[in-house]
Amino acid sequence: MARADVDELAPSITLSVDVEDEPDFDAFFTERDHYFHTNYLTDAQAERDLTQVLDLLRLKPGDAVLDAGCGDGRLAVRLALAGLNVTAVDHDAAQLERLRLHAVTSKVDVTAVECGLESLTLERAFDAALLWFTTFGFLDDKTNEKILRRLSSSLRPSGRLVIDTLNPIAVERYVNEHPGDVETWHGSDVQIDRYRFDRLANRLESKRTTIVNRVEEKRLLSLWLPSVAQWRELFVRTGLEFSSIHGHGRRAWNEETWEMVLVAEAAER
Repeated sequence: MARADVDELAPSITLSVDVEDEPDFDAFFTERDHYFHTNYLTDAQAERDLTQVLDLLRLKPGDAVLDAGCGDGRLAVRLALAGLNVTAVDHDAAQLERLRLHAVTSKVDVTAVECGLESLTLERAFDAALLWFTTFGFLDDKTNEKILRRLSSSLRPSGRLVIDTLNPIAVERYVNEHPGDVETWHGSDVQIDRYRFDRLANRLESKRTTIVNRVEEKRLLSLWLPSVAQWRELFVRTGLEFSSIHGHGRRAWNEETWEMVLVAEAAER
């Protein structure tokens, strides 16, 4: 069995499917997901993410930004501190409560909306939107596409969308090179993943077991990871135009890069 540092593996999964044996693709962020990510989601990491998001979105103070799948608001609040008008959307009430408390202590206003992204309906009023920390891809393909279409329709012409996801080439290579269980530890608690990459479906599947305070839970995750060519086609179908692709920070993207940060712009309608 391989023991992995949280810093290495935590960015790969953020949502969980609450089933044990049968794929369902209904994705939910759980308190256990939040718990096992805390060692990675530090203030320093949030500041690095903020720097990249601001650079890629090319925003100015007063611009309206949609943080889709905002989680606990670590980016949403920082975007508001940067002078932006932020709307943050997440389906998880506990995460949004963390966001609200963070916003109050930071003395900024963030509009928090409790809603699943597949049900999101917003006016075409945003200068930019982001799907950060691998929040996209855990539903079925049609619903994933529906989410992009809804985000696209919420952007003003030439408004930018930034998507932080994983590189399927690097992920498949990693899974093939690490066929055993991968453990992520938080103190004496552990998260155990058995990964499989389905090349035909371009999906990373994981049978996940977590043991917290000696209580065991099992889940099945399935993350859609389109190729670059598939992303380009997907953007066209959803009213977006491919702009650029990056690694994290200032790193250029290549086939060896673990992460994949895509930028698209809303097409004229």
